[in-house]
Amino acid sequence: ADVAVEDRGGRGTVGSHWRTSVYGREVLTGFVQAGGMPLSLLTVRSLVDLGFAVNEQVADPVTAVDLNPAAFA
Repeated sequence: ADVAVEDRGGRGTVGSHWRTSVYGREVLTGFVQAGGMPLSLLTVRSLVDLGFAVNEQVADPVTAVDLNPAAFA
């Protein structure tokens, strides 16, 4: 499955962060959002793919409603 990475913004944002219109306020999106930016299990597990040892328990318990991606479409 494809991963929705950012296709807007400047160098360092495009292709390097989660797509804001899909992941909303998630911490690994490329734009700072008001109201807090949760660390999702998606981001924690993506660090495993990069070779990091992680503690999945630190992920914030978020849903699509919490991230509110519709606000950033």
